Amino acid sequence: MDGAPYINDGSDFTAVQTAVNKWTGLVGVDVGRRTRDGGLGRRRQRDGNNLVTFVDNEYDFGTHTLAVGVTTSFDAPTFANGRFYRPGQIVDADMIFNPAKTFSTSGVSGVDLESVATHEAGHWFGISHSAAVSSIMFYALQSGIEGREPEIEDVTIMQKAYPDPLWIPTTRRVYGSVTNRFGAPVPARSCL
Repeated sequence: MDGAPYINDGSDFTAVQTAVNKWTGLVGVDVGRRTRDGGLGRRRQRDGNNLVTFVDNEYDFGTHTLAVGVTTSFDAPTFANGRFYRPGQIVDADMIFNPAKTFSTSGVSGVDLESVATHEAGHWFGISHSAAVSSIMFYALQSGIEGREPEIEDVTIMQKAYPDPLWIPTTRRVYGSVTNRFGAPVPARSCL
């Protein structure tokens, strides 16, 4: 199977696996048997395998797009591939790297593969882009190797999306009041 062009020492495979493990190994997160490795190769939508590819020339990348994390889910209860899926449940997730870009695992030249893979693995788990600039899920890549680690906002969304049943009783809650500049309470609206 083909890995990243110009990386011939196997560190591309390690970088992608490390990126996925950053999400599945978070404290308070239980992804469990919800994922299946599919290896490297060409993408096939809805095949039930989570695929990573550097050779898909069918995806139309934008000029500045480094990679995409594509997920497939159903919007109604569906029986497919021999199993039942709930609405919104991820059926298939693929990570497609732009073959026109040069990736690196050394952090020296090229785009840092592990940073990009960590971001795209977040999409695998259904996480959208974040407005927080420090988040690994911010729409623009941080410089160098700064984008390799999920930040607190990334961890929190994973804990809410894939809570570990043993961790739930220990979760922390934020309590307080929201006031305006005069100290008067601001009318409440549910936000979480």
